Amino acid sequence: MKYMFIADVHGNIESLEKCIEIFNAVEANKLIILGDVSGSSSNNDYIAKKLNDMKEKVEIIRGNCDSQDFEDKLDFDIFDDDMFFIKKKKYGKVDDLVLLNGKDIPLSDYQDWFNEESEDVKLEDLQKGYITISVSHGHIYNYHNLPPNCGDIFIQGHTHIAQLVESEGRIFANPGSVTRPRGVELRCYVLVDEESIRLLSLDGKLVNEIKL
Repeated sequence: MKYMFIADVHGNIESLEKCIEIFNAVEANKLIILGDVSGSSSNNDYIAKKLNDMKEKVEIIRGNCDSQDFEDKLDFDIFDDDMFFIKKKKYGKVDDLVLLNGKDIPLSDYQDWFNEESEDVKLEDLQKGYITISVSHGHIYNYHNLPPNCGDIFIQGHTHIAQLVESEGRIFANPGSVTRPRGVELRCYVLVDEESIRLLSLDGKLVNEIKL
């Protein structure tokens, strides 16, 4: 399973199309946009259509600048936060788990799934056995205010500052903004698979990598 994370598009069509081009080239399974997708109303129709055309492969985390008008144009739901399962923590052996039972289930629905599928399974128990990623836009949950049951990896947007660091046993990542980056001129994205988490620029430069 390979996930591509971008953030803070702010209605820029060229930036989104470049990211979709990269998404297809790296053959990622899912594109996760960490909020602030929408921008000027004149671009929102086009951006919504592009994302609706690939709705089976895209997920949006709600940002503080995402308008209700833009959300209403989408053919799929967006979420405040979510969690992804990457691989088993077992002697470094890769053992894929595509979210839960092969289903894309938002974090808010996990407990309902457990109640329906298995009374004995709890999110905390799964987290003990699997490397997990928690995601949020960053205006509520962020590096300084982590979400409940935060995963081994926390990825946010919001600040427009790209980074990939490891601190106190947890990996923190931010793809920055693909439209208006701060701190560096590079427009970046984060790519995660069973082997590593990488911060890369849109022009293909490897900025940093942490092995999983």
